[in-house]
Amino acid sequence: MVSLRYYYLLGNNMLITGMLASGASIHMFTIKLITGRAKPDIVLRTSVNGWRDQPGQYRDGAWEFTFDQDQPMDFKFVATPDRWMLGNDLHIDPSPGQVQEYQGIQFQPARKTFIKSLTGPVLITWIIVLLAGTGLGFAFLLGARQNQRCPAIPKATSWRGAQLSGLPSTLQSSFGYARGTQIIESTITVTPRQAHPLPTRIAVTVEPLVTASGVQVITPSPTGGQTAGGGVSAVAYKLPSSQTYQLAVCIKAPDVTAGAYSSRLLFPGAKLASGTSLPVTVTFQSWLAPFALWVGVPLLGPLGLVYTTLVLIRRANHNLRLEQLPQQLRAELLSVNGLLALITSVGVAYATGVAQVSQNPTWGSPWTAVLPSLGTIVAAAATAATVPMSLSSKGNAAQPADPG
Repeated sequence: MVSLRYYYLLGNNMLITGMLASGASIHMFTIKLITGRAKPDIVLRTSVNGWRDQPGQYRDGAWEFTFDQDQPMDFKFVATPDRWMLGNDLHIDPSPGQVQEYQGIQFQPARKTFIKSLTGPVLITWIIVLLAGTGLGFAFLLGARQNQRCPAIPKATSWRGAQLSGLPSTLQSSFGYARGTQIIESTITVTPRQAHPLPTRIAVTVEPLVTASGVQVITPSPTGGQTAGGGVSAVAYKLPSSQTYQLAVCIKAPDVTAGAYSSRLLFPGAKLASGTSLPVTVTFQSWLAPFALWVGVPLLGPLGLVYTTLVLIRRANHNLRLEQLPQQLRAELLSVNGLLALITSVGVAYATGVAQVSQNPTWGSPWTAVLPSLGTIVAAAATAATVPMSLSSKGNAAQPADPG
C-alpha cells in the first residue's frame, strides 16, 4: 500500500515528497464478483497460491479480491464449502490499478450432507418397515396371549396318609413373550390310606412364584384365578376309575415382568417318594421379542450392510471426501452385488435374531441384555455383506474432484 507522509517546518513552506512504505508495491489490482443482493460466501482459488482459498471482502453487492502482484494467473470463484464455479478456469494478465469485474457466475449445485442423503427413499422405506413391523409385533402379541381357564379350588385339602408316586423332578413352563393364563399339567399316582376313599379333587398348597432377585412376585390365588389380577393356584383331580390324579398348576399373569420365576408345590400330610415338595419354574420373555424380530431385524440388517459398504469404499479410495460418500454409497447399494448383499444381510440378521430371541425363554431380562443382542444382529449383517460388497467396491472407487 502507498503511504504518503507530510512534514511542516518552521519558516518558509517546504514540501517533502511522499515515501513508499517499506516492502509496499504499486502493482495492485482487484478482481470483483458482482452478486447483487445475494451474499453467498465466496473465496478465490488461483494457480499462483496452489489453488488454496483466497478470502475476499464483500462491499456494495460485490466480492472484492485485491492482489499486490502483477503476474498472470488462472483462477476460479468457489462458493464455500466446496462448490466450484462452472466452466473453464478464468485467466487474467493484470496491469497496475486494474479492476476486473465478473457477474453471472454459476456454481455447482449444493451437495447434500451425508446425513441429509439418508433421507428420501431410504427414510421412507424405513418408516414403512417400522410401521409394518410394529403392526406385526402387536399382532403376534395378541395372537400369543394365553386364555386358559383355571380349575376351581376344592374344599378338600388333606393329603394325610396318602402315598404319592410318579412325580416329575420339576414342573417347567415358558410363556414366551405371551401373557395371560396358562395351566401346567402332570400326572401323579395316589395310594390312599386303608379304608379311606380318594376324593375327586384335592387342593395343592403353592408358594409364591418369585424371581431370583426376589423383587417380582406372583402371589397364590385363593380363588384359583377366578378373580381379576394375577395369581397362582394348584389342584389335583382324580381321573375316572383309577388312582391317577391330574395335577394342574394355573398361572395367571396378565402383565408380569420378564424373567424366570420359581416356586414349590406342597402336599400337606402326604408321603413323597423323594423330597417334600415339587419345584415349579416359569419363564417370561420381554414383550419386545416380536418387535425385535419384525421391526429391529429389517432396520438393523441394512444398517450393518451400510457400515460394511462405507468401510470398503474408503478402503478402495483413501482420497474420497466425506461429501462424496453419499453418491458413491448409493451407487454401491443399487448395484447387483448391493442387492445381493441386502438380501444376505437381512437373512443372516433374521437368523441371528431368531437364534437369540426365540431360543432364549427369558430374552429381555434384564433389559440391558437387549443391547448386546441387537449389536450381535448388526455385526452378523455386516459380516454377511462383506463378500458381495467387496466385489462391488473394487471397481467403483470414486475419483477426487478436479480442483481446476
